[in-house]
Amino acid sequence: MNWDETRMETHEEHASCFNCGSLNVNKAWKNQHFQYGSGESAVELSAEMPVYTCQECAFEFGGVEAEEIRHEAVCRHLGLLAPREIVAIRKSMGLSRMQFAEIAGVGIASLKRWETGTLIQNAANDQLIYLMTFPKNVERLKGRDRFASLEPADLSAESETARMHAHGRHFRARCIDADNHLLQCAQSWPLRA
Repeated sequence: MNWDETRMETHEEHASCFNCGSLNVNKAWKNQHFQYGSGESAVELSAEMPVYTCQECAFEFGGVEAEEIRHEAVCRHLGLLAPREIVAIRKSMGLSRMQFAEIAGVGIASLKRWETGTLIQNAANDQLIYLMTFPKNVERLKGRDRFASLEPADLSAESETARMHAHGRHFRARCIDADNHLLQCAQSWPLRA
C-alpha cells in the first residue's frame, strides 16, 4: 500500500496497538493508494482514511473504519451503491432487513452482506435497490403477488400491466410443459450408431 500524507489531525485515540498492545496510539488522516482487481483489469484507487500509529513501537494500522472507506471507494469505482447508502435506502422506507429483502425478492443473507460490506452486489441488484428509492416502485413490488393466482379472464377490471403479468406466468408454464414434451419425444427416438 502506498500512503501519502494529506492532513494531520493527530490526537490520542482509544485504540490499542495490534503489534504491542500499547494504548499510546495517535490517529492521522492519510491518502492511501491501493490496487483493485488483478491482471490487466487492475486499477489503482485512492481514498483518504484514518491511520493509527503506535507511539511505542511505530506500528501503523488502519482498522475497521479504513476498511469501510476502502470498500466505499471500490463501490464508487464500480458505480454501485455503498453499504451505508443501501442501509439508508432501507431505513428511509422504515423497513426491517427482512421486509426489504422480501419486497425486493433477494435473500436476507445477501442483503446483510451488502449492507455490512462483506459482499458487493451485482449491477442488477444495485439497480433494483436504486429503483426502491422511489416509493411508487416499492408499492408496485408489494402489489405484484396480488395477481399471482388469478387467471387472465379474472383480470378484466384490473390494469393492462396486471393482465400482462398473469399472462406471463401462464406463458412460462406452457413453455415448461412444451419443453417436457420435447424432452420425452427426444428420449423416445433412438439414435443410429
